[in-house]
Amino acid sequence: MAKLQQLQLKLRAAEIASVENARIKTALDSVSTSVMIADADRNIIYCNRAVERLLQNAESDIKKDLPQFNARQIIGTNIDGFHKNPAHQRGMLDRLSNEHRTSIVVGGRTFALIVNPVVNEKSGREGYVVEWLDRTEALAAELREQELSNESARILGALEGTSANVMLADVNRVIVYMNKSVISMLSGVQNDLRKVLPSFDVSKLIGTNIDTFHKNPSHQSSLLANLTSTYVSQITVAGKTFKLVASPVFAKDGVTRLGSVVEWIDRTQEVAVELEVGSLVDAAVNGDFTRRIDPAGKEGFMLKLAEGMNQLVESNEAGLSDVARVLGALAQGDLTQKITAEYRGLLGQLKEDCNTTSERLAEIVANIKEAASTINVASQEIAAGNSNLSSRTEQQAASLEETASSMEELTSTVKQNAENARQANQLAIGASDIAVKGGDVVGQVVSTMADINDSAKKIVDIISVIDGIAFQTNILALNAAVEAARAGEQGRGFAVVASEVRNLAQRSAGAAKEIKTLIGDSVLKVEAGSKLVDQAGHTMQDVVGAVRRVTDIMSEISAASSEQSAGIEQVNQAITHMDENTQQNAALVEEAAAAAESLEEQASNLTQTVAIFKLGAEQMSHRPAAVRSPKVVHSAPSAPMVKPSSKAPVRTVPSQLGGDDGNWEEF
Repeated sequence: MAKLQQLQLKLRAAEIASVENARIKTALDSVSTSVMIADADRNIIYCNRAVERLLQNAESDIKKDLPQFNARQIIGTNIDGFHKNPAHQRGMLDRLSNEHRTSIVVGGRTFALIVNPVVNEKSGREGYVVEWLDRTEALAAELREQELSNESARILGALEGTSANVMLADVNRVIVYMNKSVISMLSGVQNDLRKVLPSFDVSKLIGTNIDTFHKNPSHQSSLLANLTSTYVSQITVAGKTFKLVASPVFAKDGVTRLGSVVEWIDRTQEVAVELEVGSLVDAAVNGDFTRRIDPAGKEGFMLKLAEGMNQLVESNEAGLSDVARVLGALAQGDLTQKITAEYRGLLGQLKEDCNTTSERLAEIVANIKEAASTINVASQEIAAGNSNLSSRTEQQAASLEETASSMEELTSTVKQNAENARQANQLAIGASDIAVKGGDVVGQVVSTMADINDSAKKIVDIISVIDGIAFQTNILALNAAVEAARAGEQGRGFAVVASEVRNLAQRSAGAAKEIKTLIGDSVLKVEAGSKLVDQAGHTMQDVVGAVRRVTDIMSEISAASSEQSAGIEQVNQAITHMDENTQQNAALVEEAAAAAESLEEQASNLTQTVAIFKLGAEQMSHRPAAVRSPKVVHSAPSAPMVKPSSKAPVRTVPSQLGGDDGNWEEF
C-alpha cells in the first residue's frame, strides 16, 4: 500500500512537472529571444520558434561552411557541428559554471551566443541553454558607422590642415564649422568688420546665421536654397573685399540637402593692386610714364607684381625719353646726339635703329655737302672746257677731210685681208678633221692595250691556280710517301710512284712560277705601254683641241675681216655725218655753257640748304679740304694725218693642205 502511494505521488509530481514543462515550453516559444537547449552530451533537445526562424533565415549562408546543415532537422544533432574545434568547445562547456558570452562566424554570419549551464541540485549537470543573436547586420552597420566616422575625421583633418578658408553651414544657413584658416583670416580683419558690424566676434560665429554678412538676407537665403552647383560671388564689407565660392553639400543619395560649404578668399590687397595696375596701365597708354605702384604693405606675389610693373614702366620711360631727346635734336638739325644707355629687347632694337638713323642721316648730309662742293667745282671746269671745245671743233672739221682720203686706201687693204682669211679658214677646217680622225685611232689603240692588260692579268690568275694545284699535289705526294713508309715493303712501289709524282709537282710548280714571273713582267710592260698610249691619246686630244681653237680663231678672223670691210664703208658714211654734226656741236657748246652757269648756281643753293645741319667730327672729316680751281685746257693744233705711201704686200695662204709632216710643223 505504501508503494502504491509512493507511485501515485511520483505520478502526481511527474504530472505537475509535465504541466510546468509545457507551460515553460509555451513561454519559450512565445518569446522573441532565440533559445536552444542541449543535454549534458551537447545534443540539441529543444529550439524555440525564434531560434528556428533565425536558423532558417541563415540556412543558405550556414551551408557554405556546413553543407549538411538543415534548420528543420536540427533537433537531435550535436552542437559540436557549429565549431571548427569541437574538443575545445567540449572542454569549455565541461568547465562552465556560470553564464558565458561568445560569438561564432558561420557562413559569413556572426552569431552572438549566451551559454548558461542547466544544473539539477540532485543529479548535477543536466545540459545547457543557449541564447542566439544574429549580429551580422548590426556589425555591418557598426562597420559602416565606423567608416563614416573615420572618413569624417579624415575630411575634418584635411579641412583643418588646408590653407583654404572653409566655412560650413546647415540647410538653415547656420554656421556649424569653421577651419583654422578662415578663423585666422576673419580674426585679422575683425576690427575693420566691427566698423560695419559692431557685434561681430569670430569666436562666437559658430551657431550664428551667415545672413549677418549680407545687406539683403532674403536674396541670400533664396540663392543658397536653390543652389545646385558652385556659385562664385564677391562682397565688400568695411572696405574689405571677399571672394565667396559657395557649393551645396548633399548626402550620399545625392538628393538630400545637408547644407552649404563656403570658401572665403580675402581679395582686398589683390583688388587694390588691380586698381593701381589699372591706373598705371591707363597712364602708360596715354603716354604718362611717371606713375608708380607703391610697394609698401605688399608681400609675396603682389610685391613682385608691383616691383615688376614699376621696372617695366621705368625702362619704357627711360628708353622713350632717350628716343624723344634724339628725335628732338634731329628736328633742330643736330645730328650729334646719340643714345648711350644700355637697353635690351625691343628697346635695344629701338636704340640701335635710332642711333643708326642719326648716323645714316649725318652721313647723307655730309655726302650732300661734299657732292655740292664737287658739283660747284665741276660746273666751273665744264664752263672752262666748253670754251676749249669750240676751238677744237673747228680743228676737227679740217681733220675729217684728211681722214676721208685715208679711209679709201684702208678699204682696199681690208678687202684683200678678208679674202686671205677666208682661204686660211678652209685650210684650218681640213686640218681639224684630220686631227679628229687621228685622235679616234689613238683612242682605239688605248682600248686595245687595256684589253691586252686585262687578258694578261687573267693569265696571271690562271698561273696562280696552277701553282696552287702543284702545291696541293706536292702535299698529297708527301702524304702518300708517308703512308707508303708506314706500309713497309708492301708500300715501297707506291712510295716510288709518290716520289715521282712529288718531283713532277715540284717541277710543275717551278715552271708555273717561271711562267708567272714572265707573265708578270709582260703585264708590267703592257701597263707601261698602256700608259704611254694613254699619254699619246691625251696628247692627240690636246692637238685636236688646239686645231679646233685655230679653226675657231680663223673663222672669227674671217668673220671679223668681213665685218671690217662693212665697217669701213660705214665709217666713210659716218665721216660725212661728222662734218654736219661738228657744225651742230658749236651751237650745243653755247647751250652747255649756259647750263654750267645754272648748275653752279644750284650747287651754291644746295650748300646753303644743308649748312643748317650740325655734324660731328667724324662726318666733318668727309668734307673736301679745299675747292679746286677750274683747270683751263689750252688747245694745240692737231698734227696733220699722214697718208700711207703704198700698200703693204700681203702674203697669200695655200688653198690646199698637204699630207706630209711639213704641214704639222707649219701648224
